[in-house]
Amino acid sequence: MAGIILSTICAAFLGTATLPANADTTNVYIIDNVEVKDFSGTQLNGKTISAYDITLSTAGSRIVRTHIIKTAPFGKTINITPAETSGPKPTDFLPYPLNELKNVVYFLDGELISEEAFLSMSGKDIGGVKVLKEMAATEYLQGLKDEGKFYGPTVSRDVVVVTGR
Repeated sequence: MAGIILSTICAAFLGTATLPANADTTNVYIIDNVEVKDFSGTQLNGKTISAYDITLSTAGSRIVRTHIIKTAPFGKTINITPAETSGPKPTDFLPYPLNELKNVVYFLDGELISEEAFLSMSGKDIGGVKVLKEMAATEYLQGLKDEGKFYGPTVSRDVVVVTGR
């Protein structure tokens, strides 16, 4: 549940990894160097995200996904709201099913967000969604990388660009 309602507007995202669909994973959330127990996303209300990094490690047979979140007095301020149970879902705005997209990165009004943040958005907050594939995606990501707004691979990725209302 915590991963679903995590709505982070990110200034930096340092890499991703693909996990098998049946992977036994555990999520650990660290905000400003403090591990947060029972993370619900509301711990980020009123804060500003300056960096967001996900690392993968193993603990026995479990895969541990560590979300390292840094806050700072600049950037976009976020607010976490519970997902709505009725109305359009963010995926209703996509021209392709999510499983047809590869190594996806998501942007909301030009700021990097997590997949969980995208999926937890209310449809009424979405003005539009554009999916960039192949060369268009590479050019978009390279432009953001040149501006210092994206850190990560720019090729072989699809991009979901969301415009808020």
